[in-house]
Amino acid sequence: MLPYLTKYSTYILLLAFTALSCARVMSPEGGPKDVTPPVILKTSPANNSTNFSGKIITLYTDEFIQMQNASQEILMAPLPKKQPEYKLRGRNLEITLPDSLNENTTYAINFGKAIKDNNEGNVLNNYRFVFSTGSTIDSLEIKGKALDAYTGKAIENAGVLVYPKQDTGKFWLQDPVNFAKTNSNGEFTVSNLKANAYQLLVLVDKNQNFEFDENLEIYGFADTLAVVNLLPDSVAKNIGVFYCAQQWPDTLYIKTASWVDNKQLNAKINRVCLNCTVKSLSPNYTLVNTQWSQYKDSLNTWLSASLPEGDSVKIELSQGSVKDTITFFGRPKRKSTKKKLQSLKLIKDNWVVGSNHVLFQVSL
Repeated sequence: MLPYLTKYSTYILLLAFTALSCARVMSPEGGPKDVTPPVILKTSPANNSTNFSGKIITLYTDEFIQMQNASQEILMAPLPKKQPEYKLRGRNLEITLPDSLNENTTYAINFGKAIKDNNEGNVLNNYRFVFSTGSTIDSLEIKGKALDAYTGKAIENAGVLVYPKQDTGKFWLQDPVNFAKTNSNGEFTVSNLKANAYQLLVLVDKNQNFEFDENLEIYGFADTLAVVNLLPDSVAKNIGVFYCAQQWPDTLYIKTASWVDNKQLNAKINRVCLNCTVKSLSPNYTLVNTQWSQYKDSLNTWLSASLPEGDSVKIELSQGSVKDTITFFGRPKRKSTKKKLQSLKLIKDNWVVGSNHVLFQVSL
């Protein structure tokens, strides 16, 4: 019996050794961390397709992906009446469009940070899929920047709503035809626009309804219309800075004012002053130049002539019917700081010197 047991014990030991060896071989060794975001291999239909009439768009990726904060990150412009549905099918993302798309319209779907890979969470940033229900892709752009009216800091993740020009006051009561969001620097680009004149509203949309709730949300308007056309040098229209606040103060006044020199004056305003005018109310002095600060809350202005001591000039700051005035008086002449020898006397073989400054050494 002993040889029999020894034989089979040897087999058992060999099997156990083999199993352990296999387990060690299958254990993966560490390698470089995957830092590459997913890649869109192809789409159906192709990106920038025209005359699109289908209902489903499919994105094919090179690896398994997942979605994060899709309702906040994915934006389709112009806004459809009903949002698309997004479904993951293996390595593919399937988008089912609503039935309410407009004719002859360019649509863009911006995925923000919604798409990331399964393993490491690498994000595919700001992938855009563009298609048109008409025969052309609209390609004009409007660019700008949104800043806080009080601090001058950039406003991130604000919505920029674009409306066709209207003569009515509250143009935002209509539906926007396009929109974008600001980045961490407050900058934005509204893309895929038709040639037209537009009015823009920058909005910190707290309830994400793409509607302007007055006195509840931070907002700002452009000073002028944004007109984009099809000329080669007008592909992108930069409309500059939007200054945004939740409630704009009704009052406007000059907080501080000072002389820079006999012709140049400096004034600081209590708030951002858009479309403000500055003028002299004194007939003997006009303003020949006025320069505003970057955030439109202070200015430097130059008089047509130096203001002598004893004279004055009144400056008016106005924004529509809201006004404030301040009076500058001519600066007194500074006393001379030049060292002068006031007297020199010889008293009992000693020279006595008088001066308007303390003297440490005199050479005669």
